[in-house]
Amino acid sequence: MKATWQLLSAPARRMPVGTALVGLLYLAGFVLAAWLHIAPPLGITVAACWLWHILAGVTGRSLLRPETLLLPRFRWQLALVGLVDGLLTVVLPLAAFVALIGPAHLLLIFSGLALAAVLGLASGLGLRAVFVFWVVALIAGWMPQFSTALAMAALHSPLTPILLLLAAGLLLNMALRPLLTLRDRAEDESPMQAIADGRKPLAAADGTPQQRGFVGKRLSSLFDSIAQQALARALTRFRRQPSGGARRQLLRTLLLPHDNPSTVVIRLVWVALVAALYFFATHATQRWHAGYVGAWAVVLGITRFSAVGQGMVRMRPNLADLYLTLAPQRKADFQRDMADVLLWLVGVALFNCVAYAALAGVLLHEHDFPRLLLAALIAGIGGAFGALAAHLVGPESTTGRGLVQIFVMAATAGVYALVYWLLGRFGLWIGGAASLALTLPFGIGAWQAARTEYLKRDPRFDVPL
Repeated sequence: MKATWQLLSAPARRMPVGTALVGLLYLAGFVLAAWLHIAPPLGITVAACWLWHILAGVTGRSLLRPETLLLPRFRWQLALVGLVDGLLTVVLPLAAFVALIGPAHLLLIFSGLALAAVLGLASGLGLRAVFVFWVVALIAGWMPQFSTALAMAALHSPLTPILLLLAAGLLLNMALRPLLTLRDRAEDESPMQAIADGRKPLAAADGTPQQRGFVGKRLSSLFDSIAQQALARALTRFRRQPSGGARRQLLRTLLLPHDNPSTVVIRLVWVALVAALYFFATHATQRWHAGYVGAWAVVLGITRFSAVGQGMVRMRPNLADLYLTLAPQRKADFQRDMADVLLWLVGVALFNCVAYAALAGVLLHEHDFPRLLLAALIAGIGGAFGALAAHLVGPESTTGRGLVQIFVMAATAGVYALVYWLLGRFGLWIGGAASLALTLPFGIGAWQAARTEYLKRDPRFDVPL
C-alpha cells in the first residue's frame, strides 16, 4: 500500500503548483454543476482530468526506466495505481455528475473522461500520435458548420462511446508499450546543454532522454551543426587572441550552443509557420485581440529563462572542468564571466518578444502596429532583465523555480498591460517615455542586484541531489 501511495502521489509531490490548479478546476466544475444544474461545466472537469494526467505522464516517463521495471512487483503496483487513478479521476467525477445532473449521456460522459485521461497521459509520456487529435481539432475549427453537425450526430449515436473507448485503449497501448519494454536506454544529452534550449519536455530535467519527432530530429541536427561551427570559430579566435571578449564568446558557445543568431532565426521561422497554420485554421471561429496576443507573445519570449536556474544546477559537475581550464585568478572572475554570458539571453528574449508581437500584428492585420511593437519592446526589456535576475539567484528546488516563473510571467503580463494602456492613452512618444521610466530602472536595477549577489557566491561544483 505504501508503494501504491508513493506512485499515486508522485505527480503531486513533483509538481505541486500544477496539482493545485487541477484541484481548483475539479472544484470549479462540481460547484458550477451543482449551482447551474446543467452539463456545460463538465468541460472544466474534462480539462482538469486531462491536465492531471499530463502531470502523471511527465512523472511516469521518468519512472518507467529499465532499472525500475526490474523491481519486484513493479508492474503489478503500476496496474494498481492505474486502477485507483481511474476510479478517482473518471468514475468518481462521473458519479458526482450523475448525482447532480442525472444519468443523461452516462456512457458518453464516461468515454469522454476516459479519452481525456488517456490523451493527457499520452501527451505527458511524449507520444507523437497525440498530434493527430490536434490536427482534427484544427480542421474542425476550419469548418465550424460541418463540425457542429457532425458533433450533434455523434452525440445521439450509440456507437460514439464505443469508438471513444476504443481510441482511448489504442492510445494507451501505443503510449505504454514502448516504455514497458526492456531495452537499452538512449544516450543522454550533455549536461552542458542544460540551458541550451528552454523548449524541452519537463521530464528532461531528471536526465530522461528527450523524445523527438521527424521535424524535431532534423532541427536538432541542424542546430547541433550550427553550434559546432560556432564553437570552432570561437576556439580559433580564443587561441589567436585570448582576450576577455574571446573568452566570453567561447563560454557562450559552450553554455548556450543553441542561442546563436542563426538558430534563433530558424526557430522563429518555424514558430511563424506553426502559428500561421493555426491562425488560418481557427480564424473563422475565433476572434483575437492584438493586445492580448501581444501580451502572450511577450510572456512566451521570456519563458526562455525558465531553463537558466534548472540548467545551472545540472551543470555544476561539468563546470569544474571548465573552471580548471580557464584558470581564473579569482573565483569572482569566473562568476562574473558566467553572469556576463547569461546576459546574452536578454537580447535573445527581447528579439523573440518583438518578433512574436510583429507576427501577431501581421496575422491579425493590426491597425495600430507601432503601438503593439513598442509595448512588446518595453515590456520585454523589463521582463527579460527581471526574469534573468530571478532565476540567477532564485531558489534551486523545482517547486521554488516553478513559483518564480509563474510570478515572473504574471508580472510581465501586467507590465505589458500597463505599457499598452499608457501608449494608447498618451501616445507613442509621451507614453513610451513614461513606460521606459517605469520599467527600465526596475529591470536593470534587479539585474544589477542579482549580479552583485551572484558575484559574492563561490562557484559550486557539487552533484545536485
